[in-house]
Amino acid sequence: MNQTFILVILIASVIVFLLPTLLNLLIFKHIPDIYELILAPILTASIMLFILMMLNNLASDAECKKTNKLYALKASYKTAIVIFIFYYIIILFPMFVQPIMELTKPLGHPKIFNRLGVGYYIMLASWAPLIIGYFNIIKDNCKLDKKVVDNYKKTVWDELNLQTTDKLKTVKIT
Repeated sequence: MNQTFILVILIASVIVFLLPTLLNLLIFKHIPDIYELILAPILTASIMLFILMMLNNLASDAECKKTNKLYALKASYKTAIVIFIFYYIIILFPMFVQPIMELTKPLGHPKIFNRLGVGYYIMLASWAPLIIGYFNIIKDNCKLDKKVVDNYKKTVWDELNLQTTDKLKTVKIT
């Protein structure tokens, strides 16, 4: 496995896991819950869009020393949309977070553990588009231009045509 791949997946997973809790503690602590329900998914997806764009450019740069912000934005946008949709699904269907809430009930702080549960499920949901985006960004950015490939082929053919052989090689076909 590529070290950059592991680094990108690890960083993105930790950030998306902790982001709902951090937003709750830092921003939404003094705001009514209705605003949090509206703004938290939007803010989470926006922050992850920016972070994933940087991570995708890092991956492309590490693989072939080329970056393209448009490709990185496209791959990051797909993951951010998945994060946004799953955030709302988890909020609308609290049965997903209920087992985590039951396990952590003796510890207190139900709102914090609720957000950790939301972050956990968003993290799981974001792995597939994150991995697909990682490999697509490398595939798209590391493509060679047609002119470069044609020039290389011409050079190789010219070198092969200049070589002469003194011996005639035959191959038996059976």
